[in-house]
Amino acid sequence: MADLITADASKVLALFKEFHDWYRQYLADIGLLSEKAIQFNSHVMSFYERMMLVSIGTIGLSVTALTSIVSKTTLSPYSRHIFVSLIAPAWILLLLSAILARITMAHLIVANKSVYDDWHNAVNSHNLNLISVTLTRLSGALSGKVEIEQTEKDVSVLFRDSAQELRKLISDQQKAHNDKKKPNVMIPARMGQIAGLSMTLGLVFLGISAIRLFLGL
Repeated sequence: MADLITADASKVLALFKEFHDWYRQYLADIGLLSEKAIQFNSHVMSFYERMMLVSIGTIGLSVTALTSIVSKTTLSPYSRHIFVSLIAPAWILLLLSAILARITMAHLIVANKSVYDDWHNAVNSHNLNLISVTLTRLSGALSGKVEIEQTEKDVSVLFRDSAQELRKLISDQQKAHNDKKKPNVMIPARMGQIAGLSMTLGLVFLGISAIRLFLGL
């Protein structure tokens, strides 16, 4: 028959209350991190999605406009020169911008997930350490034995062993996190810059070609 567990009631209640408060904060931190990560990711995705749609939409509109002009007029050598030297390069630049914007979106998703994983790991390690400290304190505050699966176990030793296992888990999780390959954050930055520059040049070329075509009609 297991002995009755004896302890300082006020001390144990205070420790359990502290543990409960920490756990609630842990859940709140995880929820806040998830919300911030989703919001940040949505803003970045929205920006490059708009860039991609502008590039593709501009190509579609310019093709429609050029088709309308060609159907009503005869292409002169001057018009063909404009097409080869300005319009075709503009389409290529806009298409390149759309492709790079799409690739940048994919890289940013990976980069943002890595940032979120770092935040999550920091919060998780911090809160698990607090739980470990609480278990260690409980091991010193409680005494006696309890029967678990028909085996008597010392309560103090049980909490102390649980704290040690938790510290080992924290160490293993930190090592696994540090061993993960970090994405190169400079890749999406460079691709984003090139995508923006390509779109700008494409729009400039189309604008110049439109002005020269109207002046040549």
